Amino acid sequence: MSATILTRPTFNARGSFADTVPAVHRTPLRQAAVWPVGDRPPEPDAGHGDPGFRLGWEHARHGVLPPTEHLLPMSPVRQGWESGRRAFAGRTRVADVAVHQWLHLNQRAWLDGAGIDAVQVAPAFLRRIATGACPVTREDFGKVQPAPMAVWHEAGCVAGNLALLSPRAARVLARVDARSAIAQADSMAGDDVHAGLTTREWARLATLLSFVTPLPHGLVAGRAMPLLPPPRLRLLNPAQGLQCLIGLQAPGAGQARRDGLLAALMPHAEARYALADLQSTMLARRKAPARAGDLRAQREAIEDLWTDGLVHRRWQRLVSRLSEADCESIVRVAVARGAAGDRVQWLPATAATDGWGSGAACA
Repeated sequence: MSATILTRPTFNARGSFADTVPAVHRTPLRQAAVWPVGDRPPEPDAGHGDPGFRLGWEHARHGVLPPTEHLLPMSPVRQGWESGRRAFAGRTRVADVAVHQWLHLNQRAWLDGAGIDAVQVAPAFLRRIATGACPVTREDFGKVQPAPMAVWHEAGCVAGNLALLSPRAARVLARVDARSAIAQADSMAGDDVHAGLTTREWARLATLLSFVTPLPHGLVAGRAMPLLPPPRLRLLNPAQGLQCLIGLQAPGAGQARRDGLLAALMPHAEARYALADLQSTMLARRKAPARAGDLRAQREAIEDLWTDGLVHRRWQRLVSRLSEADCESIVRVAVARGAAGDRVQWLPATAATDGWGSGAACA
């Protein structure tokens, strides 16, 4: 697949996308060799299992002052912070943007009594899902503060279910689920605005929620897809997995081979003809970005392409000739045969959603 693609998708057995080849990120220490050789950084005593105490401890580990509302003497956050300050005196880690986001995410989970994956959801993970703009509102994160959010509330704060959103999108996401967002998006048109989001923004929010929510094939298969999955967000609906795979087939070296591979995986001639019509229409209507190498513009051009009326009708013609099992099989085999390069991974359903729903929703 082209190196211009922003996300590196992961498929699971129900079609899941996420960035799978992360760069290595390390949080530097303010001082080198601060612990004797063979020693480990201190950890809270085993008796301190209170998540509030752990939250205060992690603030101290990174030299960050907890929010003032949690600094009362009896607060477990204050107690953990004071204990951590003594343990980490002069040996704290540098707190970058991802660390502050991670601490805020843990604070929300603690206040809501929510579950959070303490192993996979770490600052390094938040660095890997970072993007330059909100996927829903397209606001530049250089101008607004991104908020890490659990997309499907029932799954919780777990890997594959987190995305960085603008404040406007985050406020709305906290109050809706996939079905209500789809219904709201379908009820709007033109320049309508509801809850601070425009018609197009609601369509993108509904698509984002539908990625990680298991939904009936008939509900999602024929819909336009005005949003590509953000990094490491998993897709649980096979039809959307096929849509993404087709959309990410950017023009360039090897495109004919990849298109031919997808065509060969169609279950019958009618589906192959429908795929060829869709591919030729997308190729003809794809707009080149104003600046070569502008990855964000390329991504948004692909997203906007799926909202083109003729492209949408050609997609509906194709997917109406495929069952849910057909979509799943096509994507699984296509990934195994390299139709998306080395940036796509297929995961079984149990692995893709491992740990999901183990705690209350983290919104």
